[in-house]
Amino acid sequence: MFTFDSIVRYSEIDYREKLNILGVLNYFQDCSTLQSETLGAGVRALHEKNLVWVISTWQIDVLRYPELGERITIGTFPYKFKGFFGMRNFLIKDEKGEMIAMADTLWTLLNYKEGKPERITEEILKGFVMEEQLPMESVKGRILIPDDMIKLDPITVKMSHLDANMHVNNGKYVEMIMDELKVTDPKRLRVEYRKQERLGEVLTPYIYDDESKTVALIKDSAGETSTVMEFCK
Repeated sequence: MFTFDSIVRYSEIDYREKLNILGVLNYFQDCSTLQSETLGAGVRALHEKNLVWVISTWQIDVLRYPELGERITIGTFPYKFKGFFGMRNFLIKDEKGEMIAMADTLWTLLNYKEGKPERITEEILKGFVMEEQLPMESVKGRILIPDDMIKLDPITVKMSHLDANMHVNNGKYVEMIMDELKVTDPKRLRVEYRKQERLGEVLTPYIYDDESKTVALIKDSAGETSTVMEFCK
């Protein structure tokens, strides 16, 4: 397992003086990126082959949110590769080694020049060590989209939304919804990414909220769904 240590910083917390769900997602995203860079299989190395890893789904389960100044360890490892798909777990532990958050993810290796998935080769996998999947509940099936969703103000994709692959970073979709959430510390977050969006695209969020969950989706100017999210309270 690849790990790195951190201290929850003031710039990462919300009004509760704790990390929120977006902060947890960002730590996980950074962890996988750091592992790939350490192994020489990072963004630049993949770009030389016209390749990019694109995340398809997140499921993040949080047992508790770490507080300001708390020392944490973030870890990640792949547990399965098949065809052009990769499955990866993440975790956060506290100073006592107790689990406080974990995630299950599905990734797709994409040839962005040809615009289609690329089969994963032994060369791509070099250095990655497979481990046993974390014992967390894996929710099956797509997120159910309610009929009576509320339309929010449109958002134009700016440079600050983009990552090194020049499309909207997966965490930015969650950030677009954060201000609309009544609860920023959900017990579970599920995200489905269906379409990549780029600079200048106009995105329209929709949201539904009840006692148990908040469901949000984001559509582009063509009316196609980019992302669907479910925040379980």
